[in-house]
Amino acid sequence: MAKVLYDIYKVKNTRSTVNGRFFGRVVHTETLDTEALASHIADHGSPYTEDIVSGVLKKAERCILEQLLDSKKVKLDGLGTFYLSAHNAKGGAESVEKFNVGQHINGLHIRFLPEQAESKSLSAKTLYQKANFKWAVDLQRESAEVRSEANGD
Repeated sequence: MAKVLYDIYKVKNTRSTVNGRFFGRVVHTETLDTEALASHIADHGSPYTEDIVSGVLKKAERCILEQLLDSKKVKLDGLGTFYLSAHNAKGGAESVEKFNVGQHINGLHIRFLPEQAESKSLSAKTLYQKANFKWAVDLQRESAEVRSEANGD
């Protein structure tokens, strides 16, 4: 069964109201690139080979970016919606007439809004309910124990 690995960290910022408190964060074990994702999809009983899946994913990447840069949102049903947002320079313009895009907008961000439809929801609450959590330290301990047993220790 898949597991969401987490680690526990302590806030060490004396100016913070939560200094000294402990929080959890997700631990990522790897990042799948397009080829690895295509391989994974092809291995799940897809009638398409890895190279075909890879080609479709690469085309989707290019097309999504093209549509975003044409001021469109892109919704992948069951997953969510990609869209752009502007990063504005601090201070802003004093008036509409004094607004200069080159001066006042200094970046674009690709944003993602998870699917919200109740039947396919990927909301924080739904993901949390579906998750099976495992403390990364426990996983490391289990791995060490398996290696120890394999070595006859």
